[in-house]
Amino acid sequence: MRIETTKDILEHSRKFHKIIAEYYRKLSESSDKERVKLLLNYLEERESKIEETLEELEVTISPNVLNSWFSHSQCKNKLDELAQLVKKETTSVPEIIDIFVHLDDCLIDLYTKIVHNAENVEVQEFFKSLSKIQENHKLKSLLNAAQIDDF
Repeated sequence: MRIETTKDILEHSRKFHKIIAEYYRKLSESSDKERVKLLLNYLEERESKIEETLEELEVTISPNVLNSWFSHSQCKNKLDELAQLVKKETTSVPEIIDIFVHLDDCLIDLYTKIVHNAENVEVQEFFKSLSKIQENHKLKSLLNAAQIDDF
């Protein structure tokens, strides 16, 4: 049985976003296509900002939420599994879009499951807002990726 707190889940999420940012950076460095580099640089910056946001959230949320625990948490396992997905070499804007949409959807799904498993309303609201933040980043990134793909 794995028991994790909200703080643990935030830490795993921050590490995951750091892994993704590094993945995008490496892909950008190895690409010779200007559009692909532009998109990857944007996504790297986006992941770094999400990581910073999670760090700021951890400082501002109540200890009640931060120390809430979840028994049988699959968060670390799920994030480790997602980290394995970022090993694929991609060469086109549509492939990169597919990857970031898939990763974002997985995180949104993970946070939504936590909402449903949390008993404390404050914890539920926190993870709902985290899911919404991730959803907003995904939509904004899709719009920006579409603009990059159009020029």
